[in-house]
Amino acid sequence: MNNKLDDKFDIDAFISSSCALLDIRLTEESKSIVRMNLEVAAKMAATVGAFPMDEREEPAPVFKP
Repeated sequence: MNNKLDDKFDIDAFISSSCALLDIRLTEESKSIVRMNLEVAAKMAATVGAFPMDEREEPAPVFKP
């Protein structure tokens, strides 16, 4: 299994360092689920990032009820 989102981001190293920083312990099963979720999030971010936008376009305003 490829554990990298790209050549610069190592998912397993990110999970390990995040666990150390937050002082949490994950089982190997939990780590694989976290890894899977990060891979899905990266694919969603790539899809959004690849959407062509004109330089004149602005982000949508924030909804305030």
